[in-house]
Amino acid sequence: MSILLFGDSHTDIFGGMQDVIKFNTAQCKSSIMTIHRFTDAGDTDLWELLDPWFKNNQSSSLVISVGEIDIRAHFWRHIPRYYQDSQSILDYINSIALKFYNSLVNAFEKYNLERIVVWGAPVAGDGAHYNFKVPFSGSAQTRNILIHLWNRSFVNITNNDSRISFATAYYNFVDPVTYSTVIPSPSHDGVHWRNEYGPKFWEKLIIPALSSRQNFVAGGLWEIMSNNIIDITETISSGTYQYDTWVRTDQAKDAVGKKQIVVNKIPYSFITADQRKLLPDQYNELTLKNLNIK
Repeated sequence: MSILLFGDSHTDIFGGMQDVIKFNTAQCKSSIMTIHRFTDAGDTDLWELLDPWFKNNQSSSLVISVGEIDIRAHFWRHIPRYYQDSQSILDYINSIALKFYNSLVNAFEKYNLERIVVWGAPVAGDGAHYNFKVPFSGSAQTRNILIHLWNRSFVNITNNDSRISFATAYYNFVDPVTYSTVIPSPSHDGVHWRNEYGPKFWEKLIIPALSSRQNFVAGGLWEIMSNNIIDITETISSGTYQYDTWVRTDQAKDAVGKKQIVVNKIPYSFITADQRKLLPDQYNELTLKNLNIK
């Protein structure tokens, strides 16, 4: 039977696989696919097309990839605003993961599916071309930490649900201590997997996850990283790479905007990539850090 494939651009490497029916996001007025859109039944631009696609393509299996854009563009904008302690970071991510899980269960039941595999986001690379529609928020290391926390949260929520599996190659390509992406990068643009990885990932991760009702987390680092303690810290930066971030308000000068917060009694302002030229050569920004580093 055919396998349904839906989601963001990280599904593109699987579009040519055998027996795959891929949802064409170009049909929508906005082709950007996010967790927020998938969980919003009122998003008629998506669901007026996605609902009949499900119904017209009867299948027992769905492979879905959403989340990278949410993590990339939104998580770091909002997490520091609600920060109280390290647990508040997890609470923010867990709430979105639970909402996503509930929407998957609804789709599972509504469209008579037998299996759903969630394909995880790839590693985030330094120096990726900045996209103003879906901008990078936070450094590559911070985004890699957020991807790991998202993976961990979703796996914990679905761990005892045999209907839904999670698969990712993220742990093959990330440093388990610093959360830097390994060099040479597995991505051609710092955002997407190279196309040649598609068949290998499909064979080694997606197909086993579809058939065995288990999570497939490649790379061998999952157990090492699963207990890492993550918290917000302050890092001295020089603006080498383009991304939006939270910086000390007293250093922001003319770039100070309306988005301001206080973390550990220090005020910070949210600065976009094009505003960073207004900052000093070196400035202090908020980042996430692995506290297990000795």
